[in-house]
Amino acid sequence: MKSRKRLVISLLLISLCFAVLILVGCDNRFDNNESHEHTLVEHEGKKPTCTEGGWYLYNTCATCDDYSTYIPIAPLGHDYSDIYEPNGDVHSLVCSRCSLTIDQSHTWQEEEVISHPTCTKTGLRSNVCNVCAAETTTSIPSLGHNYSENYSPNGDVHSRNCTRCTATIDQDHDWVFDKVIDAPTCSASGRERYVCTVCTATKNEIILPTGEHTYDIWNTTQEASAFEAGLEVSVCSVCHSASTERVIPAHVTTMPILYMEGNYTEATTAKNEVKMSVVYTTPDGQMFTSYALIKVQGATSAAYAKKNYTIKLYKNEDCSSKFKIDLGWGKESKYCLKANWIDYTQARNIVSCRLWSDMVDTRSVSDIQARLAGLPTNAGAIDGFPIAVYMNGEFYGLYTMNVPKDEWMFGMDDCETEALLAADDWLNTDFSVLLDGFEENSAGDYVSNNGGWELKYFGTEKTTGSTEWVTESFNDLIRFCQENDGEAFRTGISQYLDVDSAIDYLILLYAIYMRDNGSKNMLWATYDGKVWIPSVYDQDGTFGMVWDGKRYAKADEALPYVKDDGSIDANYKLGSGYFLLWDRMLNCFTEEILIRYKELREGVLSVEHIVATFEEFRACTPESIYEADFDIWSDERAAWLGVDESEAEKWCTRFDWDYTYGWVEDRLDNLDLAMQDIYNNAYLPSVDTPAL
Repeated sequence: MKSRKRLVISLLLISLCFAVLILVGCDNRFDNNESHEHTLVEHEGKKPTCTEGGWYLYNTCATCDDYSTYIPIAPLGHDYSDIYEPNGDVHSLVCSRCSLTIDQSHTWQEEEVISHPTCTKTGLRSNVCNVCAAETTTSIPSLGHNYSENYSPNGDVHSRNCTRCTATIDQDHDWVFDKVIDAPTCSASGRERYVCTVCTATKNEIILPTGEHTYDIWNTTQEASAFEAGLEVSVCSVCHSASTERVIPAHVTTMPILYMEGNYTEATTAKNEVKMSVVYTTPDGQMFTSYALIKVQGATSAAYAKKNYTIKLYKNEDCSSKFKIDLGWGKESKYCLKANWIDYTQARNIVSCRLWSDMVDTRSVSDIQARLAGLPTNAGAIDGFPIAVYMNGEFYGLYTMNVPKDEWMFGMDDCETEALLAADDWLNTDFSVLLDGFEENSAGDYVSNNGGWELKYFGTEKTTGSTEWVTESFNDLIRFCQENDGEAFRTGISQYLDVDSAIDYLILLYAIYMRDNGSKNMLWATYDGKVWIPSVYDQDGTFGMVWDGKRYAKADEALPYVKDDGSIDANYKLGSGYFLLWDRMLNCFTEEILIRYKELREGVLSVEHIVATFEEFRACTPESIYEADFDIWSDERAAWLGVDESEAEKWCTRFDWDYTYGWVEDRLDNLDLAMQDIYNNAYLPSVDTPAL
């Protein structure tokens, strides 16, 4: 500042010298020209500024222009300070005379954090300029919570914790059952564990005592019989204090019961129908009531003391409206009460038909196989179950409730090409003679050949008006058997006969000794009016019994064999001759029969499967019911057998389960030998037939 003052003083001295010189010059000028006395006019001076010059106070001549004491002063220039001062967004050097500034942007140092931000609060940072003393502060945004990904147990809840602070996100546990830690008993609590599906929390809950005592050991205090209940008691095996007792049902109440009221003794033949009232109950408490018309079923049964009955159910007393009930085969109104008089086990008839059904199930696929296998009955054979029968309030005996020989057992329903034939004797049904046409007898049945054949169903409930098509269709089958043999029979018989069914029938005929079913007691069905299907029924005299149950059948009886000429003898004598069809089948379909036999012996006709089928039936009837049935009919059985009562019981029970199972094993061993003989010594169409 001192140097600047010196400069100003120097400039003022120089200006004064110039003024003196001018004055001298002016006087000289007047002297040289026209001299006059100047009239001085005083002019104010002007101070110079930073950017504009000034002048000193001066005089001029009022009359001439030559006189002047004017001395200019140069602009002073800006006088800036040496230090920048903060000035808002900039810092400045300020002129001391005019306040003009030189501005520069701040040059900030590295930020300094004054306070750090948290999850919920902002922080603060400071900035200082490197040039001036300017300082500014800015906020730092809050961080927000940083929650962990997994929930952790936290008492009654589970939580996700913030990694920076103590904040949490809480949720209720999602409990699911894990396991029983301690099972409750009848008197003690238990514990069970629950786990949370979200976190690792677990909890235990108390399981209240069950109050259900464990009665697993029962002691019989009174035995049950066929008709009287028994009693048994048990002590809880857990707490050993509680005890209970339960009634052992009378054996007859563990199976279906049929109660009938009416004068059943008048139903002595197939022609005499008697009206009865009926109540049917099941072991699980189901019941139905109806009316019924009953009549004796089967000519042979009519001669026995304990008879078979056909039973037709009706809704009303005048028997004008059918009453249909589903006993396992769909809703029907007609059934058969089978006495099984000759068979103490009551099982042979049903078991034979169930084996037949199993055989059908394993046949190669065909339209006929599919239709038979899809039936609710045993593939067109009889089916049934044991039932206790009461007549007028008294136990009448053990029966089986069976499917009748009717169109519905074959699933036939109002089709004019469907028919069902029953063969009722030997002499007129062995294909030695043709059908001579069907005529309706006094009982309303359609019969042919002196009753040898009975037409059980044809057309739309017997409304076609004519049975001629049935006669002609079946005679086509008989004629073909009579007129053809060898290759002609083999290649042509399928247009009249379902060969698969015939092969199975033939094998079963020998396997279980169907002595009474070689041509008699066969069912013949057709769906298309052309091809006929053989099927089994009335199988009482099988598995080692003859037709009347009065003698044994040896295990090697009536087996096929190879004759000296290499042909096969059916060896099934029926009356005065034999059934032509079986002779043709054995000699013309030898290979197919052997192949099928091997397949069946490994499955359906194995000893194990046959015995299991018997045992399944046997389990339905307590032994005491068998005994009660025998006691009721003991006198009649003795009279029928021609022995005293004690001998009658021995006679009947000798055909019991053990005898039957032993006979089955012996029979199949003998049949295996017979089939092996055929395989070894009879002509086979193909060398590819598998060994037996």
